[in-house]
Amino acid sequence: GATGAPRAGLRRSLAGEVLTAVFLSADGEVVEVGLQQLLGEPPPWQVAVVHDPAVGPAYEFGEDGSGGGQAARSLLPSTFFQDFSLLVRVRPASARAGVLFAVTDPAQAVVSVGVKLTAARGGRQHLQLLYTEPGATDTRSAASFQLPALDGRWTRLALSVDGAYARLFVDCKEVQGQPLAHSLHDLQLEPDARLFVAQAGGADPEKFQGLISELRLRRDPRVSPRQCQDEDEDDDDDGVSGHCLARAGAPLLLPPLCSGTPLGPRLPEAPPVTSPPLAGVGTEEDLRTEEVEESTTVPLFIPRVRGVCACYICHRAT
Repeated sequence: GATGAPRAGLRRSLAGEVLTAVFLSADGEVVEVGLQQLLGEPPPWQVAVVHDPAVGPAYEFGEDGSGGGQAARSLLPSTFFQDFSLLVRVRPASARAGVLFAVTDPAQAVVSVGVKLTAARGGRQHLQLLYTEPGATDTRSAASFQLPALDGRWTRLALSVDGAYARLFVDCKEVQGQPLAHSLHDLQLEPDARLFVAQAGGADPEKFQGLISELRLRRDPRVSPRQCQDEDEDDDDDGVSGHCLARAGAPLLLPPLCSGTPLGPRLPEAPPVTSPPLAGVGTEEDLRTEEVEESTTVPLFIPRVRGVCACYICHRAT
């Protein structure tokens, strides 16, 4: 039927993709931005999409960086989130320093807010939360967390900023917390502020080199183990935790559209194949059955893309 082809195409388009999400609250405010939107779609030519056997699809960043960035206010509110969390899954290619995420001033002179890995020394390195007050001429650090060197292995990092306090989570476990050296209260993004992934444009020459499979900026400081689960760990969970996958350019509202209880069960298994009736032969019961099948809607279960909750979409049966 006419509705069958788009359904199959939707499944194919979702398979093997890296994070793609822009979430809005019921009042239209941005509450979460995902990796593809932060990079742009299609991604810059300098960035390659690869398949890593450990995590699946990921973006590979090299010496060329990730292009000229994007207009920050095309994705973020004019006032940056006062409380937020940044979740990232990375595999650095070396022990060198590199910016993971940054919002800069229009001139790319300083990092207004960002996250950076310092160079590893003696098997240790730091994850820095960068924050620079308006008018300052040098990028400043608001918090710095020490952790084992990450080069050559996949690690989940989550940085939570709640009020005047920051916490670091490594592989979903809280490992450190400290007060901020500078408050991020009411950080205003200038109209021409730039947003970067794996670099900070002209504000910092140290580009991240390696793989990133996930990066989410959320207007919520809470970090829970559920947000760290792989899609294979979620296969037995039919629930929807309040998020829906949104394609680029088509953000979805959260409640009441797709939050809470699922709209229906998984796609039912196909019925046994039986021989078709002879032409021109059919009972009244057969005709009634066909009418019911044409008017019934069935739920389409979209498998979870890594790190993003699935949605249930209803289509007319074919």
